[in-house]
Amino acid sequence: MPRGVRRERNIPEEIASVNAQIAKHEAIIKSLKSQLATLQQEQEQAELRNLNKLLKESGMTAQELANMINKPKEEIA
Repeated sequence: MPRGVRRERNIPEEIASVNAQIAKHEAIIKSLKSQLATLQQEQEQAELRNLNKLLKESGMTAQELANMINKPKEEIA
């Protein structure tokens, strides 16, 4: 049984279509990466505000905390 007339492919048109799809998705990825960077920056700022609040509540300075963190492990144990 015949399946119909075989259509001739237009390869340059297909290539252009694929390139357009790639460009569209790259633009979406760029936008999403920008959103991700903004969200990560907001999260970092929130964490820093929380850390600053904890430091103020404990009466410690940032330098005292840094010194405590940087102590050799032998001094801590």
